Amino acid sequence: QGSQAPSTGRQPHRALRSPPRAVACPAAMFGGADAFDASQGADLLGLALGQGEPGSAGLDEFVEFEVYFDGARSLAERGEAVPYLRARICQAFEILDAGLRRYLWHRDRFVLEVDLGEEQGDEPRLVGHLRTGDGAEDEWFVVHLLRQLSSTCSDVS
Repeated sequence: QGSQAPSTGRQPHRALRSPPRAVACPAAMFGGADAFDASQGADLLGLALGQGEPGSAGLDEFVEFEVYFDGARSLAERGEAVPYLRARICQAFEILDAGLRRYLWHRDRFVLEVDLGEEQGDEPRLVGHLRTGDGAEDEWFVVHLLRQLSSTCSDVS
């Protein structure tokens, strides 16, 4: 017959975990039974705070900023604004590098892009858009970075 392990007189170890329970979510919370597909998941925090509801501001707070350079408009008239502004992006990141390396962003990282404007007379500039979510520290750090840039470069406003 088969071999059996010797009996030690102890009961076998049983896991003390309770089985997982299903949590019922009212269909009205998700805009009706048809509006919620459980396989797609749901942003429960966003739903609880009213995100997606008409008139809601949503969870994403953001900062938009612009950096202007003296003489950029005359460069645009000669067709030289884009290379100039790209070089200024490189210079800005060289100036801000030490602070940017140490900082941990809550949502988006600091980015600068060239913007020539939408109309003929618009002044070329660098722009940035940063979603901060609940990270108010990000907003203040952007202010710090822009102040550092404008104090280092005399032609920045």
